[in-house]
Amino acid sequence: MSSLLETDEHVYRTCVLYETLHSRDSSSYFCHRDIYDRMKKLMPNLEYDTFFELYIEYSRNLYTYRKESLDPDVRFSPDTKSDENDDRAFRICILYEVLNKKSVKDAYNYLRRVKKNVIFFDFQYWYYRFLHGNLDVDHDRSLDPKCRLFSDMPIDIVERIVKNQSLAEKIVTRKVCRRLRTVIDHLKTDFTYINLKLKCHFCEIDFNGKTVGYYRSSPENDKLNSAMNDLALVLTHPNWKFKNLDIDFHCEDYNPSDFPLPQAWHNGNHARKAALLLNSVLTKHLVPIQTLKVKTVTLFPLATLLPHLQAGVLESLDLKFSSDCEYTRDVITEMDQWKSLKELKMCHIPDEFPIETLFHIKEFRSYECQITEDRLVKMRDILFKSPIFEYCLMCFESKAPREPVPWESDEEDWDMDDLLSSVDRVMGAHTAYNPDGRKYKINVSNEHFRIEITREDDALIFEIRKLRD
Repeated sequence: MSSLLETDEHVYRTCVLYETLHSRDSSSYFCHRDIYDRMKKLMPNLEYDTFFELYIEYSRNLYTYRKESLDPDVRFSPDTKSDENDDRAFRICILYEVLNKKSVKDAYNYLRRVKKNVIFFDFQYWYYRFLHGNLDVDHDRSLDPKCRLFSDMPIDIVERIVKNQSLAEKIVTRKVCRRLRTVIDHLKTDFTYINLKLKCHFCEIDFNGKTVGYYRSSPENDKLNSAMNDLALVLTHPNWKFKNLDIDFHCEDYNPSDFPLPQAWHNGNHARKAALLLNSVLTKHLVPIQTLKVKTVTLFPLATLLPHLQAGVLESLDLKFSSDCEYTRDVITEMDQWKSLKELKMCHIPDEFPIETLFHIKEFRSYECQITEDRLVKMRDILFKSPIFEYCLMCFESKAPREPVPWESDEEDWDMDDLLSSVDRVMGAHTAYNPDGRKYKINVSNEHFRIEITREDDALIFEIRKLRD
């Protein structure tokens, strides 16, 4: 490189311009000295005065004429044709980075700071050519033997390779070219689950333990479109079968100490945007999945997703949400997908949630649900109108019973006593209720409902079971 710099003035001046372009963002007054020291290592005979004079000239004229060019003759001379000279300057800058021993990733990112339209395939070619000792910046690539690509392989060989890939790998591979996409799309793939995790700064999709990440590099480039398109591809692909879908829309669960982000990125509508994107790419599709798990702040993402799932095939829903909207809730409970559920888990049932809409389900559980007399009345009135219902479990927080004083034989559990009293009073209004064992006899049947109330630490557990006599 030293001989090339000393004998080719254009190479030398291009390297000085390249370093000058980077130094414009530097706050150090002595950054030119650092540049000189770096170039001195590659060009031992470089005089400081000669370098500094050229550096000052370029610094004063950086914004003159062609601002995107790396060639000093082109950048500062508007009448000069740029294509050929600027391509040579581009190769000189790559050679300069190679001789400064930068990795391919660092060199590429450093070059893109001053030349935005760098194509990585071209950059990579010249980087590795120079790295292997071929320092001719005027080499004609057309003289190289044709390089066969992966897509040029015989079709049967390609099939043998991609059929052993995981689904996550297939999604990435099919984006390489149309031929690979055709091969992959014809392969049948069975897998168990998809897990989508949406956060403020990233989105990850887990396909059977293999993860594809979509990371937000800027507010404008959050990769959300790409993530939703890939998810929709898998959901609607006729040859890709799976049973379980797990979506975490809880992107408001953000801790700035874990991952500091600009304030503009803290967008509470991120989950809403993802749901709307998913809705648009799933238009006119019904996805046949059996189990759905959704974690969300509001019910809007669930209301948007449910219409695209096949009613009758969807059997189980595991739902966790923080806030409730009456209109959205009513829309969901009227959907066929909701009415045909066989199993439901709701971490939290709000006080205003209509408990009677759950008794069309064969089995449901909630680990945070208040049992009030109003709810007991609704349960009593709907119980015999639900031929499918077999079991429910509802828990709610309750103070542990007071320790007995010496003259008392038993603990006093006032919350338990109040609930038992309410159950007997409300349920006893129905003639089929037997307070002994808290049973409901089902007419013209050898079955009955049994109500059980138990305590576990600081929680009361309310259960209704359908049992045979």
